[in-house]
Amino acid sequence: MLAGERVRGEMLGDRVFVSYDAKIGRGHITGLFVDRNRITTDVIALCHEYPYQWSNTGGKSKHWCFLLPIDERTSRAFFLFYFEALQIPLTPLRIPEWLMAPLLKIANSISIKHLLRQDGFAVEREQEGYDVHFDAPLAELNPAVNLFQQLTIRKWEEHLKRCE
Repeated sequence: MLAGERVRGEMLGDRVFVSYDAKIGRGHITGLFVDRNRITTDVIALCHEYPYQWSNTGGKSKHWCFLLPIDERTSRAFFLFYFEALQIPLTPLRIPEWLMAPLLKIANSISIKHLLRQDGFAVEREQEGYDVHFDAPLAELNPAVNLFQQLTIRKWEEHLKRCE
C-alpha cells in the first residue's frame, strides 16, 4: 500500500471487513479494458471470513479466495474472479459475453497468473521468515493485515483446542 492511502478495517465475530483507497485496473494494458463509466476503481472492499476471503470493487469486479489448510505451514489457495465492467479497448463498447471466456483465458496466462505467483512467492518468504524468527514481534504496518492475522491465529487456536 502507498503512503496516504486510507485503510478502514474492523473485526466482527469471525469476519474482518476492510476497505482502502486503491488503483485497481490501472495498468498499461489492463487499464484499457476497464469501463470507467460503469465502475469506480478507487476503493476496494475486502472481507476475510476464515478460511476464505472476498473482494468487491464497484460491484463490477469481484474475487473469492478459498484457502484449504493442509498443515500448520501449508495452505492451498483457489481463486474465482468475476469481471462485469470490461470494454473493448479504446471504444465505449462492452466486451460481448461470448468473447469474455476466451479473453479472460488469455488474461489469465499473461497477467493474472503472474500476479498470483508474486503473491505466492511473498507468502512463502514470509513463512520462511516466520519459521526462523517465530518468536520475534510481527513487523506489519498495515492495520488490515494485522486484523487478518489475528483472525487466522484465533481460528487456528480454536482448531487446536478441538483436536485436544
